[in-house]
Amino acid sequence: RNPLAAIVQANTLLSGSDAAQQQLLSGMISKQAARIDKIIHDTLSMVKNKQTTPVVIQLNQFLPQLIREDLPDAASKIRLQLENQISILFDELQLRQVLINLIRNAIRHNSADQQAIEIHAYHQASHIYIDVQDFGSGVASQDIRYLFQPFFSTEINGTGLGLYLSHSFCEANQAKLSYVEQKQGACFRIKCQCPPAI
Repeated sequence: RNPLAAIVQANTLLSGSDAAQQQLLSGMISKQAARIDKIIHDTLSMVKNKQTTPVVIQLNQFLPQLIREDLPDAASKIRLQLENQISILFDELQLRQVLINLIRNAIRHNSADQQAIEIHAYHQASHIYIDVQDFGSGVASQDIRYLFQPFFSTEINGTGLGLYLSHSFCEANQAKLSYVEQKQGACFRIKCQCPPAI
């Protein structure tokens, strides 16, 4: 469970509690705060120390393969739109983690009357873009600024680490993950440099 949610709940209960309950709730808050500190430390250490080994990845091959191998249960809920012959320089395992997180999030938040989310991979100027888009209710304007901060989640059972780690992995690969507002739904965009010509 998200430790921040536990702290918020305990704090809400404090005002209406007797002395014994207040002591118990205060101890719970301290315990969850220590848990947050440890998770932040461990997460930052993992991101900082994780070796990044960029390789040239052909997205036209990689994305269909990713869906077959890592998301077979969701294949019917994903629509691919890929330009021909586009590639990026990225650590393959880290790209898998980023995309699996974004795709799972998109499917979870997609509108019930939409059959699939969309993944677009395209070239524009000197960059390659990968857009993962759903057609749900999108992200509330007041929440956008917090999307990539650790422990921020709009879901009760969310850890609030998925987007933070995805953002960190993109930065480690000289890429940028951002949220793009849409008329309907949410779009998360990975912006990558074109790999150098061989």
